[in-house]
Amino acid sequence: QLSGSSARVHAPIDLRVAQFNVLQTNRSHADVIASIHASDADLVSVQEVDAAWAVALCKGLADRYPVRIIEPRSNCYGIALFSRVPLKDAHVLMLAASPAIEATVGTARGDVRIFAVHASSPGSPGHFRARNRQYELLAEHIVRMREMPTVVIGDLNAAPWDRDLLHFRACTGLRSNASLGAPTFPAVAHLALIPIDHVLTSARARVVHERTVHVPGSDHRGLVADIAVGG
Repeated sequence: QLSGSSARVHAPIDLRVAQFNVLQTNRSHADVIASIHASDADLVSVQEVDAAWAVALCKGLADRYPVRIIEPRSNCYGIALFSRVPLKDAHVLMLAASPAIEATVGTARGDVRIFAVHASSPGSPGHFRARNRQYELLAEHIVRMREMPTVVIGDLNAAPWDRDLLHFRACTGLRSNASLGAPTFPAVAHLALIPIDHVLTSARARVVHERTVHVPGSDHRGLVADIAVGG
């Protein structure tokens, strides 16, 4: 167990991950950082990171999340991964024109491979094709080490019933952890309609609890998931 808040003492949890799409134009930096701290996550995937967000996040999370890998972008596809535990082999992975992050984290029950991803929004035929090409490239990376417990965290810009996301899951063996997912978009106040942010796990990792959280100023709600490894 990587961290030990009182809320987690009696649960067989090896890793807590969080997913935050912060909205690039959002300037509620301090409030979002407070929400990340409140998640009590071991690893935090952040999307829509531009230069201003990179500076704010690095400053605001430095004490609690000293390990980080950041790839800012001005086109809403900048991404970052923050961790309060060591990461192995952390690097930026290009999925066509969009960056993702791959890293390995150690737990009491062995290493887990992490992918932080922001897929293209399928708002046009070209972007739709780009999103699906990103799924294909990500699947190629995942299946090369299929035996290793794997977690994909991110804004995949698809609902759980999306045909192409279902195909991606069939190719990789990754599973969703709720029948309809947790609605994260579009966020209005503390509500959302569609589950497009996801935590997907391989056969040797499972989500034992998942919840959405408020991301101040964003059009997404965040996700926090507790993961058990092994079995």
